[in-house]
Amino acid sequence: MKKTLLLFSFLVISAAEAQTMSTVLAGTNTGIGQSLHPSGIAIHDNFLYAGTGMNANIIYKVDLSQSNTSPSIFISGLGKITDICFRGNYLYASEYNHPNPNRIIRIDVSQPNPVVENVVEMYLPTGLTIYNQYLYARSKNNIFRINLDMPGQEPEVIASDLIGSGTVGLAVIGNYLFVSEREQGKLVKYSLVTPNPTKIVVATGLSSISGIVKGETNNIIYAAIGSSSGEIYRVNTTNGTYTLFVTTPLTMNWDMLYTDNKLYVSDIEGNEVIKIGVNALSVDDVEASKIKAYPVPSSDIVNFENCTFLGLTDVRGKQIDIKSNNAQIDIAPLPSGIYIAKIEAEGKTSYKKIVKN
Repeated sequence: MKKTLLLFSFLVISAAEAQTMSTVLAGTNTGIGQSLHPSGIAIHDNFLYAGTGMNANIIYKVDLSQSNTSPSIFISGLGKITDICFRGNYLYASEYNHPNPNRIIRIDVSQPNPVVENVVEMYLPTGLTIYNQYLYARSKNNIFRINLDMPGQEPEVIASDLIGSGTVGLAVIGNYLFVSEREQGKLVKYSLVTPNPTKIVVATGLSSISGIVKGETNNIIYAAIGSSSGEIYRVNTTNGTYTLFVTTPLTMNWDMLYTDNKLYVSDIEGNEVIKIGVNALSVDDVEASKIKAYPVPSSDIVNFENCTFLGLTDVRGKQIDIKSNNAQIDIAPLPSGIYIAKIEAEGKTSYKKIVKN
């Protein structure tokens, strides 16, 4: 008997305003007695589709127009799905570590009995993104470009100098393909109009960077940190600076998508896909290098430089009452853990992670 997952939501209250962070897909029973482990996510016709990246070998879907509905199995019997994306009614997926050859597949979601079609065999495919008629796919150190209007054409290698095993971090903005280098902690980009493009480093210091997605403007990318920190950063691609956007309660952030001022994030080591209201949590660009909060971690006093402390919340946005002034807070009474300090600098709002040891 086909079983479904529970859908629920919760409301998060911050120090200054109501903020929403809701769970749109969650549960431990995937229909075959295994945990969810959502990997790649995509939205089509108001349905959220989520692949499973560890052991369930299923793609789920949930109707986002309905409240209190349960996600259901869209298709099963696949390999491990690392990423998915759409072109028209076709869902494209990277199928990894399957008894069959590793490959990219597509499925027509408009059909009542969907059939898996092979697009191309590829060694250990991970991230996917589509721009115009081209599908871009990461395979270890390489990026391939596939012309979807010319079936059977060999994939074109557009980059072969990436470092690391690869993640779902791919995004096309204008004439550039942005890629996350997880092990290097870098966001890089390649020109799509230059033959044999050179890798350009956009931002560094983003340890364990995973999924990336274009934000509200062409110079903003949201970057998920694929570690237990739960951090998501807002990167200014013009100058490479970034600020902490939000800390999620997820076990490991993986893929992200942005639509209608909402950011969706999957938890590949847990059982959730969450939705974050970007307007409610948005931050203005602040020169991150000018703002300091120290020491981190701390057992008692945290000092702030070049900014004004406004308030403190836990990772789910609950306001924390603490002893403070504009430049210093005392976190001694708080339990060990991660907290988010809301600060202001030069009339602009940002957030800093605070760690109580």
